[in-house]
Amino acid sequence: MAAVTDTRVTSSVGAPKQPHAQARQMSNRLRADNQSIALFNEAGPYYTSYPVLGQWREDTTGEAYANELREFLTGTPDAPLHLYLHIPYCAKLCWYCLCNILISNNEERIQKFVDQLVVEIHQLAKFFEINGIVPNFRELHFGGGTPSHLKQNQIRQILDAVGTLTDVLKLDELAMEVDPRTVDRSDLEQYADLGVNRISFGIQDFDARVQETINRVQPYEMIESLLLPETRARFSSVNFDLLYGLPNQTLETLAETV
Repeated sequence: MAAVTDTRVTSSVGAPKQPHAQARQMSNRLRADNQSIALFNEAGPYYTSYPVLGQWREDTTGEAYANELREFLTGTPDAPLHLYLHIPYCAKLCWYCLCNILISNNEERIQKFVDQLVVEIHQLAKFFEINGIVPNFRELHFGGGTPSHLKQNQIRQILDAVGTLTDVLKLDELAMEVDPRTVDRSDLEQYADLGVNRISFGIQDFDARVQETINRVQPYEMIESLLLPETRARFSSVNFDLLYGLPNQTLETLAETV
């Protein structure tokens, strides 16, 4: 199954749904555009998986990592850097998921993870300080798992730690993956207050039968109620992740979603 992730589909939430005739026209275009389909119909790593899994080795040590990082930043001190923070916890399992996740609603367990993540961020800051490196962080991405499964104070705790690495409010992009089932509009407003300027919704497909099949029920109306114009305006970008090849999905249902 191929996944089309982070496609930055322009949100049409708040606008009328496309009539079925338009959906059929789009379906015909999808059938005809075999070149575009072939472009995405191949295996590949998620963009957040770097180095790709095939490059991981059991004998890689923290010292080796530090040496590589030191060498790279010494040679290119102004290189723009992207910081990826993986939050592995989800409230519920989506049956198509291949990500590195843990299903847990245990607040104590999740808080221990957040505390450890903060420790690692401070270790990274100490590494930069010892080596006289001023990192040029330009982007930060909260991925998962489900970052929106965290409480607001936990997101703030993490960003306070990131503040020892860079000025969060001066980043070009601070992105966060959001499961719409875990948030309300006040959560989105608070993300914006903390500096998040792009939110990525895991939509996959709006078709009710497909959502039931993949154990991820989030009706169109739920998304519409979250992304009212005044909330949408708080973010420079709102993107939807869509998947094709899901069970019970057809070109017509995918076209209707798009």
